[in-house]
Amino acid sequence: MKKLYCLLIFLSVGLWGYAILPTHFQFRHYNIENGVSSNSISAILQDSHGYIWLGTDNGLSRFDGNQFAFYQKSNPLYSNLHTSYINTLCEINTDELWLGTENGVYIYNPVKATFTPFTQKTNDNTDITSWIMHIIQDKEQNIWIATRKQGIFQYNTSTHKLTQYEIPRNNNVVIHILNDRQNNIWISGPYQLFRLNKANNTFEEFQIKGEPEGVYSMALWEDSSHNLWIGTWEHGLWKLNTQTHEVEKFLISNNGKGILHIHSILEYSPTILFIGSDEGLTVFNPITQESFLYNQYGEGNESLSDKFIYPMLKDREGGVWIGTYYNGVNYLPPFCGQFPGYSGTDNLPFFEGQIISRFCEGKNGEVWIGSDDAGVSCFNPSIVKFIDFPGREKLKKNNVHALRYIGKELWIGTYTNGIQVLDPQTGKITKYDTKDGLDESSIYSIFQDSQGRIWTGSMGGVCLYNPQENRFNLVKKLDALIIKIMEDAKGNLWIATQGKGLFKYIPQKQVWKRYGQTQGLPCNIINHLCIDREKVLWAATFEGLYSYDLEKDRFIRHPLRIPNKCINAILEGEDCLWLTTAKGLVKYTPTTRATQIFTKSDGLQSEAFIMASALKTRNGEFYIGSINGFNTFYPHLLKLNTQKPNVVLTSLEIFNQKIETQKDGILPEAIDHLKEIHLSYKDNVITLNYAALSYCTPQKNQYAYILEGFDKGWNYVGSQHSTTYTNLPAGTYTFRVKASNNDNIWNEEGTSIRIIVHPPFYLSLPFKIGYVLLFLLALGLLLRYVIRRSEKKHAKAIDELNSKKEIEIHEAKINFFTMIAHEIRTPVSLIIGPLEKIMQSTHIPINERQELEIIDRNSQRLLYLVNQLLDFRKVEQKEIRMKFTSQSIKELMQAVCERFSPTLQQNGVSFSVTYPDEHFHADVDKEALTKVLSNLLTNANKYTQSMIEVRFQEYPERQTFSIEVKDNGKGMNEEELKKIFKPFYQASENKPGTGIGLSIVKGIVEAHHGQVNVTSQPGKGSSFIITLPRKQKNLVTEEEENQATNPIPEDIIPEQNDTAATSQKVLPIMLIVDDNEDMLNFLSSHFQTSYTIVTAVDGVDALNKLKEQEVALIISDWMMPNMNGIDLCKAVRNNQLTSHIPFILLTAKTDTEAKITSMNCGADAYIEKPFSLQYLEACIKNLLELRLQLRQKFSQMPTVSINSIAANQNDKVFLEKMNHLIEENLNNEELSVDFLAEKLCISRSGLFVKIKGLANTTPNEMIQIIRLKKAASLLLENQYRINEVSYMVGFNNPSYFSKCFQKQFGMKPGEYIASHAHKAE
Repeated sequence: MKKLYCLLIFLSVGLWGYAILPTHFQFRHYNIENGVSSNSISAILQDSHGYIWLGTDNGLSRFDGNQFAFYQKSNPLYSNLHTSYINTLCEINTDELWLGTENGVYIYNPVKATFTPFTQKTNDNTDITSWIMHIIQDKEQNIWIATRKQGIFQYNTSTHKLTQYEIPRNNNVVIHILNDRQNNIWISGPYQLFRLNKANNTFEEFQIKGEPEGVYSMALWEDSSHNLWIGTWEHGLWKLNTQTHEVEKFLISNNGKGILHIHSILEYSPTILFIGSDEGLTVFNPITQESFLYNQYGEGNESLSDKFIYPMLKDREGGVWIGTYYNGVNYLPPFCGQFPGYSGTDNLPFFEGQIISRFCEGKNGEVWIGSDDAGVSCFNPSIVKFIDFPGREKLKKNNVHALRYIGKELWIGTYTNGIQVLDPQTGKITKYDTKDGLDESSIYSIFQDSQGRIWTGSMGGVCLYNPQENRFNLVKKLDALIIKIMEDAKGNLWIATQGKGLFKYIPQKQVWKRYGQTQGLPCNIINHLCIDREKVLWAATFEGLYSYDLEKDRFIRHPLRIPNKCINAILEGEDCLWLTTAKGLVKYTPTTRATQIFTKSDGLQSEAFIMASALKTRNGEFYIGSINGFNTFYPHLLKLNTQKPNVVLTSLEIFNQKIETQKDGILPEAIDHLKEIHLSYKDNVITLNYAALSYCTPQKNQYAYILEGFDKGWNYVGSQHSTTYTNLPAGTYTFRVKASNNDNIWNEEGTSIRIIVHPPFYLSLPFKIGYVLLFLLALGLLLRYVIRRSEKKHAKAIDELNSKKEIEIHEAKINFFTMIAHEIRTPVSLIIGPLEKIMQSTHIPINERQELEIIDRNSQRLLYLVNQLLDFRKVEQKEIRMKFTSQSIKELMQAVCERFSPTLQQNGVSFSVTYPDEHFHADVDKEALTKVLSNLLTNANKYTQSMIEVRFQEYPERQTFSIEVKDNGKGMNEEELKKIFKPFYQASENKPGTGIGLSIVKGIVEAHHGQVNVTSQPGKGSSFIITLPRKQKNLVTEEEENQATNPIPEDIIPEQNDTAATSQKVLPIMLIVDDNEDMLNFLSSHFQTSYTIVTAVDGVDALNKLKEQEVALIISDWMMPNMNGIDLCKAVRNNQLTSHIPFILLTAKTDTEAKITSMNCGADAYIEKPFSLQYLEACIKNLLELRLQLRQKFSQMPTVSINSIAANQNDKVFLEKMNHLIEENLNNEELSVDFLAEKLCISRSGLFVKIKGLANTTPNEMIQIIRLKKAASLLLENQYRINEVSYMVGFNNPSYFSKCFQKQFGMKPGEYIASHAHKAE
């Protein structure tokens, strides 16, 4: 019985349950809408490579499982193909494809992709011109060609001889040829059957007993049992005994039965024949003589696309290709029927369910099936049909979600209708509902444990059946749907829920434990449970598959390579698990982690399965429920597609354009026959298309490729059947591709092709050889050049060494003179300063005053020489910077010339000057140009004999002007003219001087973007001409120039009446810092009448003195030991207690960089040595008056910010912090000097000194001022009355507030508001 059952399962089930022939097939349709060139299919062939070829009335089509390729006469590449109707196909010797058409034979060469007409003729000069009906090649390699009007031809491939056999009894019409296993040649036609007599080489009529009129046949077939089958035109199917000449007739068309017009016969299996006719596809069992006409037609997978069946082919994998006359070709995958399926739409008796929710096995092996849409059905596997049972109609309207066969009863869990207990023998139904103790009326799981206890799971909790009381008791409320209950070997219950994860319940201890994220089970939706033979618990979840580790008491995730991670049910196989998912059926082997996926193309009813809808019966049969019925199968009987797919390259694309096969093109032969292809370096984007010639389920074929020489390893790309490479470097590569079929059987060898990317011509081999030769030549020339260059470099290095020594000597001399000049400045300051003070006296005798004037002139002369040397240093170091301003050139020239005029007249020199117009202005540095003219006149005065002329000349067209200084002295020769502007050079007649004046002139003129020229002849004097542009780009405005010397802000209004007290009992303290004792004594004696003098010898000493004294002013030298003046200034500014003290820096440094450095460090004034005491006093006076004015404005003007009295950033931060602190605490009774000192982190005495130095007020006065300023701000808001404002700023008496306001700001609060209101108008 079991063997019969297995056979019946393989044959599937027929209508109304009669187990006869396979009646359910899953087809794939290919027609003109999805790739075939025409819907009329006349021939089907699989070649030796595995391609499927289709002959149609619109040319030839080739299919590789992914796409169709067309060969049509309209294609200019196939100019020798003159027909569109391909009636028959035959592969000859694996390298030619013979095409039978309506006007002869064509031979297609797959290597060259060319068509050639077959033009061979017989000995009597007969060629084939009629309609070709059939072509075959026999076992002796002869080719037989059946025609419609010329009989049959034989072509000997060895002798290339064509022989014609006329068949007059058939009117020379031959429809079909058969070469049997004994190498007999059979031909059929409209009247008789013929067989070749090899003895006399003629076709003889084969007489069939009882058929004197012969037979009209279009189809002949020899089956695997060597039976010869004849498909007749009107008399059904005949089985011919070639020994007895007798036939058995089947499917004879009479009384509306049988079939007519048989076009093709195919052996589907040893016991099944497929017969194609105008009636459709007939499935015939020659053993039982049973037949079934497959009459489902349409676009569905279970339907044939058309009724008129013409050619049929069984490929090497076992798949069947069925060609139709009107609607393309149908493909039937191999192993069809491995998954017998049933659906309520099949019109089967006693089964109407489509959404199958549960299964359970009955006592006698019957399978009970619960559906969500049609109640309960019963399936009998032994007879392979559904059976009726008492009570079926009563249960039909229930939505069934749980089934359990307990004892002799079927327990049924329903949605909203409680539990229905059916007695299958009597049809009696017992109902349990909430009144019987159930927590809810929707039951999704029923389970009987090893102790016989019955457990139920609802949409909210677990209940236990009490047989004594015949009612249920609630065990646990879980607030989630319980979909599955199972018992492990220890008697523990595992409860799967949808929403709360998984629970374990120990009935003996009544202990519950939930498994979730911390136990390795992050998903709360559990769909099914399974305990395998190794006692391992498996959980199917919405997010994947998990197994339970008993030792660790946690779950382990099993990653799966499947289309959808939702697992709906688990069944255990021999060494694997079968998983139903939301996207197909999966066979999973845990030991190897291998997966195999089955889809609708394998015969499944649907790929969307229902949660927990699975059953493994006692005899090992599997049942799996889906949204379209259910499937059954025996896992061990499933057959795999073990055929390794042939892997081929199908096409090449460059820049997304397909490359056709052409003799002189990139593909001189078809790409699947080429060993290598040659590409240009310009072919930057190439695409290779490939295919695994396995047709079972092409979308499940897997691919991997590698481009050796470019890729580092194999690229596994799933079902992707093309790859693209861009910008391949020139070189030789090997492209390899391998693939697997639908059952993961890999063809590891695959196929390969060599790709040669040619470089541009300039990188070809001849050019590379040329490059090498050129390189060697260049290398030789380079070595020669390097040697010569090395020699020159050596000589140059010697010259540079000598030059460097000269420069170092020159630098040393300049540095020495500069250092001496700096050192001289301090003594000169000590000469000029006291001398200036002495000469201010009116009691000096005349003779002593004359001597003092001599001292003054010579000290000024010494200062001039020192300054000139420093100017020269700036020119040398490129440090001289011009401050261009618009100046009157006439006034500037007059100032210089008038200074020289008395001296020149005293020396008897004629001095004439040509001035410009008084309105002529130019952009010059006034001081620098004065130095230029002074140097030129000094030089002329030294060397002239009797005349000096200064002449101005304007050049409007060039926007320039020139000043010429001319004398009539000795003059200079050409050698002297070349050296005249070099430093320290003096003319041959050595006059007193430094020799650097003209060098300074040249530097200043070039800094003005001008030029200086000299013309001279011995004995005739010299002429110096400076030419300068009238306009300069970087012009300094008058405001900018004044800002440097007058830093008083615009909003400061100087007081007209000096009311500051000049006589104080306690003099302010001045700190003088200098390492020169004479300078300390000199400055101390001068300022001791106005200040209390404190002295320090360096910065460190000064900082110590600052800690001891409340200093009001600091005067410091720059260059000092231990700590210089810059560092001292920074230290003063960074100290909160001293940052407000005015700081004046004295230095001998006169360069701009030094001035910038001093101002950046926070100095208030920068005075160069030697200095005038009157200038120093003026600077101090201006600095202190400025601060006084700022303080007065702050205290007397309500709107002036406190930041205005800050001398630097540190003071600004301090004042803002203090102002904010006072404003925040205006109403705070604790606001006082001590409060401020504590919050500002400063001592009380330090705060007094700081605020006194900054604002010339006490801290209490400062608090009062800030209160009043805040009041002024509030008054202007016009939101508060005056008395309100007084209280808001901390005054207890509005009258007192008004008095203080008037005293501080000179007006009462009301007047203040009115004055601002008037201004606003």
